[in-house]
Amino acid sequence: MGIEVGRELRNFVIQQRRRPDLSRLRGPPPPSTASASALAPRNKECLTCLEELPLSSFPKKPITRACEHPAGQICKPCLKRSLQAQLDGLGNQGFTCPLCKKPLSEHDVQTWANPEIVRRHNSLQTRKTLANDPKFIWCSNPKCKGGQIHESGAGSPIMTCMYCHARTCFTHQRPWHEGMTCYEFDHPEVVSAREEREQEEKATIKRKRQEAMEADEAFARELEAAEASNLRHKKNAAAKREIERRAQQQREEQRRKEEQEKWQREARQRERMKRLTEERLGEAEVRGTSKVCPGRGCAYRVYRDGGCRHITCTRCGQEWCWECLQVWERGHLDVCR
Repeated sequence: MGIEVGRELRNFVIQQRRRPDLSRLRGPPPPSTASASALAPRNKECLTCLEELPLSSFPKKPITRACEHPAGQICKPCLKRSLQAQLDGLGNQGFTCPLCKKPLSEHDVQTWANPEIVRRHNSLQTRKTLANDPKFIWCSNPKCKGGQIHESGAGSPIMTCMYCHARTCFTHQRPWHEGMTCYEFDHPEVVSAREEREQEEKATIKRKRQEAMEADEAFARELEAAEASNLRHKKNAAAKREIERRAQQQREEQRRKEEQEKWQREARQRERMKRLTEERLGEAEVRGTSKVCPGRGCAYRVYRDGGCRHITCTRCGQEWCWECLQVWERGHLDVCR
């Protein structure tokens, strides 16, 4: 009886040793959430500068919607430097992703670029938009970077800059050609012909005056001779009248010719002055649509294209009223009506 119990106990122990260990088959227990976060990487390498930086230094979303590469492969400082280099090197031709060269939208530029780059980009975009206006013209003064819309266009080609007051030709995009209309500037042969014609007219007038003086002197000598030789005869009076008549006729013809030539010169001069007057209307138009800032020592001419009377000078920052040119203060509308 005791032997059988011992055998059964031994067989039970052997069976227990042969049974597989289920804990080993299942593997180690899963790590807790705290241990998993502790094992996650905290730094990442930038593909551009190859530096290990915190994950917060990388974009969490693609640079553009068109980018096909994963987000966060280039750090934010490298991205900003790339956009600045693109603006400095290529101007305002557009920004692209530094990794895949996909173009950036305006929203992307506002998101990733430095504020200074965004300001320069917006300024270049504004200048580009203004330059596309057919009536916009840049100031020809090399020291002035201003430009404005010249409403009268080529009809009144003198554009007076509201910033430096330099005069620019709207038609030729250059400093105004003093003393010449646009047509005369384009056709220098017309100016040469006019100067030659004026010289010929002066020479002709001088020559005719000399001839008239010589004729008067000859007539005086004839009168003296007639009076000396025919004083005693009646026919001398008729001869004298004939001589006077012919002399008077010559003088009348000479006077009519001089008056006609004078009228022609004055007509040409009036036509030329009319053209110059029409061209100067552009300057009067600028002064009619702009006013000088009353700020101390500013004298900056401000152009107003609609809006309220509250003006802020872009040069000195002075706030003033467009109607009365007084400094704008709280309650100004109750005083200025």
